[in-house]
Amino acid sequence: MKVKKPVLLKNVLIMHDNPVKIGITTRDAGNFRMSDKNFWINMFNISNHRAIQSGKFNFMKPEHETRIRSIKENNIDHFSGDGLFYKHQDRFVAMIHCSHITISKGIIFKTFNNIKSFVSIDKLNAFIYPGICQDCYEVREDVIQKFQDHSKCFKNHKSDSSKKMMDIAKIIHEQVFKSGIHDKNINTIKTCSAHTVISYTPAFYSWRARKETSRNLIFVKLPNSEKLLCSNTGDCPYLFLYK
Repeated sequence: MKVKKPVLLKNVLIMHDNPVKIGITTRDAGNFRMSDKNFWINMFNISNHRAIQSGKFNFMKPEHETRIRSIKENNIDHFSGDGLFYKHQDRFVAMIHCSHITISKGIIFKTFNNIKSFVSIDKLNAFIYPGICQDCYEVREDVIQKFQDHSKCFKNHKSDSSKKMMDIAKIIHEQVFKSGIHDKNINTIKTCSAHTVISYTPAFYSWRARKETSRNLIFVKLPNSEKLLCSNTGDCPYLFLYK
């Protein structure tokens, strides 16, 4: 599965567009933290964005747990949890919030256990939005201890060997592969919430890099469906499974 180069359409970066559309808003689209006073205005504007055009959406508010839900054909809904999946006609998509906390609690393996009655795992493709890259993601020793099976996903900081840097996207990749998706069907986009720039300015909100509490909107949309599955992120990765 080959992923084309991301396309920036005004304030939305389309990271993948066939057969599902996966994208993330840039800073210019506003704040998508639910507590923000402009959240619903920003959601309305993005729902009507020319790259999306969606009259229905399900918004997932991350809670760093492992709650996963199958969604129905209802119009507008929000859910506190870390995983959504949706079947429409012969298509399927799942969206999983993959912080180091949710991964250490087994959310990826739990997701596969939940969806195996809905879809054949070997028919799925996986797309990883990495959030923050390894060069920007320093972690404490207690985090490293949770991932002893993924020792090759850590390295020393390039100028300070006492600092350990985590490749969280690689950990996601390894767990997805272990869950039954062929390596050729797993793709990771090369962006970073901390250092990616557009027109010489930071592209995304980032707590790690700039102590920003605002959030970007990340989303997926199936073909022939008005439904938009979405959530918010600062530096956390997301995993998308689809057929």
